[in-house]
Amino acid sequence: MSLFVIPALFALLIKVGVLSISVKGAFKSPIFFTMVLFFACHNIAEVLSIIESFGGEGLNQILGWYYLMTVGSLAAMLLYAADISGLSGRFGKNIANIFSGTVIVIAVSLGSIIIFTDLIVAGTKSIGYIMTAERGQFYWLFTLNSLISFTAIVYLLIDGYRNARSHREEISCAYTLIALAPIVLASIGLIVFMRLGIEINAMAVLPISTALFLLITLKTERQHQLTDIRRHIPFSLERKTSAKIMEVFSRYASDEINYRDGMAEIEKMLVLHKHDKNDGNVTNTASSMEIPRSSLYSIFRRLDIELKENKS
Repeated sequence: MSLFVIPALFALLIKVGVLSISVKGAFKSPIFFTMVLFFACHNIAEVLSIIESFGGEGLNQILGWYYLMTVGSLAAMLLYAADISGLSGRFGKNIANIFSGTVIVIAVSLGSIIIFTDLIVAGTKSIGYIMTAERGQFYWLFTLNSLISFTAIVYLLIDGYRNARSHREEISCAYTLIALAPIVLASIGLIVFMRLGIEINAMAVLPISTALFLLITLKTERQHQLTDIRRHIPFSLERKTSAKIMEVFSRYASDEINYRDGMAEIEKMLVLHKHDKNDGNVTNTASSMEIPRSSLYSIFRRLDIELKENKS
């Protein structure tokens, strides 16, 4: 039995814990619950394969199940990304339903090929420290599906972040993008190494990265714990504004500025933050601040803000 079972078992415990927590909110977020369930089943297949409890045909079936759960997990992540990015709200329910249907049909089709043929998983082989799948002649379909799925997930989250209709939607997309990084890096690394002929088993790499993904995305599902992660991202506008506001507060606390000057500086930063976030468009800035355009011009004059308006 390989020592790689230790991180796999640890990751499985995390996923079971996340699953038990998400059960209470399953009806509020069924897509999240489904995604967690797929990840847990995926991890179970990892553990069974690593400990090699079954030989011969049994191990082939476990590896087939592992690849099936990989396809299912990617489909669930795609549907989750579409859900939190507000796809139906921005493009309509019909487009969202077509997207969901397409994702499910592709996942079911690819899963059927994996389970009922040897075109993707042709068998098993040893790479010295662990058993891995023998790639079939259509293994490239699995690789292509993985690359397209990850690209689509990242695109949906970035687009959802940029066009968010609410603060929660915006932060949920940011959290999920951060959470996705370990899985994307691990998966791309595996694909590159495999193309170079270097044998690395995904079961030795992915369990912890998927567990981290679920732990972070769980935070977005528990609204009372949701904080603005952008304040901690280097070079983000939110971090820049937060740092400036904290600087004003420090000066106020040490009696370097009085109350009126401190409030004026903070108000100016808040206005400029919204203006910069809307790329200098006064109309959009006023709309996001929920004030008339004329009132915003008055605020600019009162705070002595030089206006460089972008009318596009």
